[in-house]
Amino acid sequence: MTVFLMKLLAVCSMLCDHTAIFLYPRFIQVQTYGWMRAIGRLAFPIYAFLIVNGYQKTHDVKRYLTRLVAFAAI
Repeated sequence: MTVFLMKLLAVCSMLCDHTAIFLYPRFIQVQTYGWMRAIGRLAFPIYAFLIVNGYQKTHDVKRYLTRLVAFAAI
């Protein structure tokens, strides 16, 4: 699996999680809410893996961390 596909999977799972939070009280049932939140919980481990992977492959750690902080601020 490529890094792009892993990022895409993480984004989709996070979108599923956020959609569940937004729709829960009125539009979806409790069981559907639980499944959507469970799918959304996959995003963090994927993102953590990608951060470690990027750290291991970078040549300039300070510049890599600066980019991470800049994108986190955005």
